[in-house]
Order: sequence, then C-alpha cells, then structure tokens
Amino acid sequence: MKAVGTLVAALVALWTANPPVRLAAQDSFPSRPPKPTRLLPARFPPFAEVRLANGIDLVIVERHEMPVASVSLSFRAGSVYDPPGREGLSELVAEVLTKGTPSRSGEDIAATIEGAGGSLSARSGDDFLTISATALSDQLALVFDLLGDVTVHATFPASELELARTRALSSLTLMLSEPGSLAARFFAAEIYGPNPYGRSATEASYKTIRREDVVEFARARLRPRGALLVVAGDVTRPELEALVSTAFQGWAGAPPPSPAPLAAPARRATDIVLVHRPGSVQSVITVGNTTILPTDPLYYAGRVATQVLGGGADSRLFRVLRERESWTYDVQAGLHRYRGLGFWSATAQVRTEATDSALQELLHQIRQIRTELIPDSELVAAKGFLVGSFPLSIETSGHIASQVANIKLLGLDPDYLRLYRERLSAVTALRARIAAERLYHVATLTIVVAGDGTKLYDRLNAIAPVRILDTEGHALRPDSLPTSR
Repeated sequence: MKAVGTLVAALVALWTANPPVRLAAQDSFPSRPPKPTRLLPARFPPFAEVRLANGIDLVIVERHEMPVASVSLSFRAGSVYDPPGREGLSELVAEVLTKGTPSRSGEDIAATIEGAGGSLSARSGDDFLTISATALSDQLALVFDLLGDVTVHATFPASELELARTRALSSLTLMLSEPGSLAARFFAAEIYGPNPYGRSATEASYKTIRREDVVEFARARLRPRGALLVVAGDVTRPELEALVSTAFQGWAGAPPPSPAPLAAPARRATDIVLVHRPGSVQSVITVGNTTILPTDPLYYAGRVATQVLGGGADSRLFRVLRERESWTYDVQAGLHRYRGLGFWSATAQVRTEATDSALQELLHQIRQIRTELIPDSELVAAKGFLVGSFPLSIETSGHIASQVANIKLLGLDPDYLRLYRERLSAVTALRARIAAERLYHVATLTIVVAGDGTKLYDRLNAIAPVRILDTEGHALRPDSLPTSR
C-alpha cells in the first residue's frame, strides 16, 4: 500500500507541475482550408503527325516512362451514318469486327491478344467507329498484325452477328425499362428531330439488319483515306511506320462523301414531353437544347458555367434539389460536343410527388445563371476543379491516345491540350454569364419527363404545354389517362 501511495503522490505532483493544455474546439481544427499549392504545369508530350501513302493520318506520341503502348484507329463510321430504318448497324459492325478473319477465328483473336497481356476491341460512338488496342510495347508487332487483320479482312461470321443482335436486343429491353435511358432517347429525338443525332436503334431496326448490310457498311466506311491512327506510349516513329506499312499493305480507298447535315428543328416555345410510364414511383426530368459546334471558343466559358450549374456535388442544382429540398438523389448538368452541333442538358431523378416542384426550381436556376454574375467563391471553385482534374485525363498512354484522337476527330486546334487549363482559368464571371445566356435557350427549352402521366399531367401542364407519349413514342390524349389524377 505504501508503494501505491507513493506512486499516486508522484502522479499528482507531475500533474500539478505540468497541467494538460485544454484546446478549445475552434483551436482543434483549422478555421479555414489551407491555401492551394501552386498549380504545376501539365506536361503533355509532343506528338508527330504523318500522312501515309494510303491516306491514313498517323499520330505518334512518344512516352517512354512505361513499357506500354495504346493504339486507336478511328473512322467516320459512327451511328450517324446508319441508314434510316437500320439504326444500330454501326454498333453491330463494331461488335462483330473482331470476331473472325480468314486466318483466325474470334476465339483465336481473343486468345492471342489476351495471351500477350493486351486487349483488342471496337466500339461505335455517334460520330466515329474506333478500334482500340493496348499491350506491352514489346508486343507491338503482334498488336498491329491483329489490328491490320481485323480491319482489312474481317469476315463478320453470321453466327457472331446473331449473338451480337441478341445482346443488343437484350440491352435495348433493359434500357427501355429504365426511365433515365427512356428520357434520354426522347430528349435526343426532340432536340435533333430528323438529324441523325436524334435517331436511336429500335427492336425493328436491329431485326432489319442483314449480314450483307454489315459487310457493305464496313467495306464502304472502314477505308484508310481519312482514318485516324493514334499510337501513344513506349514507341518510336521509325518502328511504327514500318509496322503500319506491313499491317495495312495493299489497303486503299476512301469512304463515300458524308451526307450534308440536317438542321435541328427550330423551336418557338418551351413545352414538355411527358413519357407515360404507368405506376412509376419516380420521374426523370431532362431539360436542354442544342448548342454549338465543337470548335466554338464559347466552349470554355460554357464549360465553367455548366460546372457551376450542375457539374458536381458542390453545384447549385445538387445543393438545392438534393441537399436543401431532398427531392432527388442525383442531379447533374453537362455540355456535350459532337463533330456536328452539340447540346447541353440537365437531368434529375425525383420522387413523383416532387416532379413539378423540382422542375420549377431547375428552371429557376437556369434563368438565374443566365442573368446574374457568378459569385467569386463559386467561380473559383468551378475553375479549380476543372483545371485541377485535367492532369488525370492524360495520366496513362491510353488517356493520351484518347485525348489526341478527340482533338483530331473534332477538328480542335493543335494547341487545345497545351492551352486548355489557361483558357479555363481566364474565364471571368461576365464571360460565364454571357456563355450561359447563349447556350441555355430558356424561352425554347426542350423538357422531357418520364414518369406516371396519371399523376403528373395536371401538375406539369401548369408549368408549360404538355404532349403525352407512350414508351414507344405514340401520342396519347390526356383523356385516355385514368381519371384519378
């Protein structure tokens, strides 16, 4: 006991001599965030451009930090080139392109590239069909052997086409069951009308496509003249020119001229397209309009304004519709570029009973950002995010190949990547407001709402005139809906 008493006395003496320092709550944590560090330059590697004898535009981006190479070969053969009534053709061409040649089956192609630790695939977008490959740089000869084989000699086996068609129809069924995908399809059709950007594949169009259509589309559009081949990574120019020459030996020709683009329909007023989904417990609201060509310098200020409006968790739409009102779990706005006329849209998934309130608030936020200067705090945050996240988009050889391809395919200026962050940083509040005024056509917006028309028609009709369609696009009369609205 004496020892214990001595120990207690010693502790008391120590406590008295060195009392603990009590920190107030405000002293425990910084009262303000630390100052951001100096923005480091984003060093994009230089690239060389070569037009080959057969018309391929070859872009070489040497980046020797890692023994990896990424390859993309793009053609003007996206979905906008699908013939009317055969929407989905380009998609099926891309799906079956790597599924067989005279010397290799689809299984052989897959096993060969996977055995080398690489990948080979093709996909169709709106404007372009792209074949992509990635592998270790010491496997580049194999990559180009396979790339040349599937590009020039694809056989499009009938059995593989049927599998691709089945997968496409299954994906379509799933897509049409989701209100977000449904709203996006109707929105595109509304803002683009007969323009190919407004068309979507249907069950009927998929079933109409024959193997002869696939073969003819590939023969006509997958031609070297005008194609873009981008190679980024641990490569050298002499090596690549030799590989490309061997892989595409004897391949020649140009695709047919692209048809003249159709103008998007002119709108005279804002109205609402209500896509009736009986029994839906939520609605998807999509608002927007067509905007500008990809080379328009308004893009930078418009990108900043759209970031402030709905670009992330600190955007106005997110803060108001989700955090303040709890009407939605997800809301966002984006500015989209095509090779032709692009568009902007804002989308929110909301509870059915909150649909009209959410739409009115969304429209209010659009009007406000068009007429009022963005406060410095929001402007700095939006530009900081866009500028600071840019290096992530050029982090790997695959990212670099994709960025370079995007610049070339959209016809952007050669300094686009080098000056991208500077141009965003130079956007002022006034420029952002002017961009929003030009981009967001508040008097002629297209509004699509996918949800239960029985519960929504009267509420939405109080905001703007409503047209009702079923999920297949057939017009419905208001009096055809159940009367318990």
